[in-house]
Formats: sequence, structure tokens, C-alpha cells
Amino acid sequence: MERENLSESEAQGKINKVEQQRNNYYKQYVRKDWGKANSYDLTVNTGLYSPEKTADIIVRMLKASNRYAD
Repeated sequence: MERENLSESEAQGKINKVEQQRNNYYKQYVRKDWGKANSYDLTVNTGLYSPEKTADIIVRMLKASNRYAD
């Protein structure tokens, strides 16, 4: 709000517009629904782990799925 000198309602409107644009783009090019769990291979709650632990989780998942090249 500060950076773009917007009121709270203007900022919320902008957020809604950008989210809708992201959703439309994702649907068009990925053909899945934005934000739906079944659209992702892995979801990690990064609030629970350090950046290093999060990276370790991702690398282990990639190795287990044979999509990681050392």
C-alpha cells in the first residue's frame, strides 16, 4: 500500500486482479487449477523448516522420483 500509495481497498482490488491473472495464465498453459493441491508434486510448509532443511526435503523428493541429476 505504501510503495504504490494505495488505499486498503485499492490494494485488495489489485491483489485480486493479479491473482485472477495468475489463475488464468496457469489454467491456459498448465491446464490445472491454481492453488489446488493436486496441481503440485510437492508442497512444503516452509514455516516449519529452515531453508537448508527445506532444500534437503526437495532434493530427497527429486532423487526419489528420479528427476534429480547429481
